[in-house]
Amino acid sequence: MAAINWAGVKEKKKHIIDIKTTKLAKQITKRNGKVKPGLKTRLFFWMMSLMHKKSWNEADGTYWKEKGWIRGKRPWKEL
Repeated sequence: MAAINWAGVKEKKKHIIDIKTTKLAKQITKRNGKVKPGLKTRLFFWMMSLMHKKSWNEADGTYWKEKGWIRGKRPWKEL
């Protein structure tokens, strides 16, 4: 932006930023609910569920149990 605040940004630059953010918002809205996690994310989630079974952090363990993630339920299957 090369400005200290939003008021210091030139109108042309504001217009370009508006176009790019609008395009990005449309892409995000279009893909909402359709993105599946990759193998790395699934593996990491599985490892975290094993850690939370032992509830080394009580607040996190309770949260994971409430969500059903320790028993095999997954957030990406809820979509």
